[in-house]
Amino acid sequence: MTEVYHYSLCPFSRKLRVMLKEKGIAHELISEPIWQRRPEFLQLSPLGETPVIVEADNVVIAGHTAIYEYIEEKYPHRKLLPENIERRAKLRSIAYWFDNKFYHEVTKYILHEKIIKTVAKSGSPHSQALYVAKQNLGTHMKYIEYLRRDSRYLSNDELTIADISAAAQISILDYVGDISWHSYPEAKEWYSLIKSRPSY
Repeated sequence: MTEVYHYSLCPFSRKLRVMLKEKGIAHELISEPIWQRRPEFLQLSPLGETPVIVEADNVVIAGHTAIYEYIEEKYPHRKLLPENIERRAKLRSIAYWFDNKFYHEVTKYILHEKIIKTVAKSGSPHSQALYVAKQNLGTHMKYIEYLRRDSRYLSNDELTIADISAAAQISILDYVGDISWHSYPEAKEWYSLIKSRPSY
């Protein structure tokens, strides 16, 4: 069985967990306290980042993008990307936006300042970092509403990797109560649709 080293509030771990459930892949979750930087975990992931998967034949894959592509290619029975090459490229581009731009402008600060610092007992939240993250959040929420303007999900009528990528980031902010949902009704409707899925 596939072993998944994850941290429950890591957005990339959340994205992987949803992918595995959407595809019906049996897996064992192993919680990893990333702030401890355990030597045993660093042997699997030299960057000390989650998620990491270890297959039954002891193949280890680290790096969230590499893992997502591996899962999509190895388990094609429930595709999270369309067959059309242009559509795949567009949805990968949207996923990249949330995995990178959203994470580095918003989630990274919220996660570190509000959660990691608390559980690791490594100081008080930095108010300026949180302020900047919340300012950046508005742009990304408007982008979600823009993407959903003509479809049920983000730029598509079926759930894809783009939706899972966006929802993984949003879920962290929703968890800590940092989203004023009344300001973004279209995004709220989309996120409610995501949360109603069994994989969530």
